[in-house]
Amino acid sequence: MIMNKISDLEARMYYIENARQMGWSRNVLLNQIKVNAYDRARVETKTHNFEKVLPANLAEQADEALKSSYNLDFLGIG
Repeated sequence: MIMNKISDLEARMYYIENARQMGWSRNVLLNQIKVNAYDRARVETKTHNFEKVLPANLAEQADEALKSSYNLDFLGIG
């Protein structure tokens, strides 16, 4: 089972909730775990004005949809 590999309860809940909300397939979930999406989400802070210019529900969706950095490790370039 995928979640047995994640011992940190907060990390496990992050992946479960995001998989549910965003409809991640098993392969997407495995890739998110592989690139440590939870650790990156905790460290990175996004700067935007979504909450000022969008309704609350759309501001949250826009915040989740956009990432402040991109992980291109899968390209295999240094």
